[in-house]
Amino acid sequence: MVSTFTRPESIGLFLWGYIKQRVYATPPPTLQELRNRITDVCDSMSPAMLYNVRREVQSRVQMCIVAEGHHFEHDR
Repeated sequence: MVSTFTRPESIGLFLWGYIKQRVYATPPPTLQELRNRITDVCDSMSPAMLYNVRREVQSRVQMCIVAEGHHFEHDR
C-alpha cells in the first residue's frame, strides 16, 4: 500500500479531519455554536495524541527523505 500520509502538511489534514468529524457530528445550529465546538474539540486534544501525531509525521518524513521524495510503502 502506498502511503497517503507522506507530506509534512498531512498533520494538518489529520488534525482537521479529527476536528471536523467531532464538530459536525450533528450540524451546529449557529455560527457561535460552530465556534464553540471547534474550541471545545481543540481543548480536548491530549498532549499524548499530539505527540503521537508529531512522532508519526517525523517517521514518515524520514522515510520520504530515504525514498528521495518518491512514493514509498508504509505498513501501519
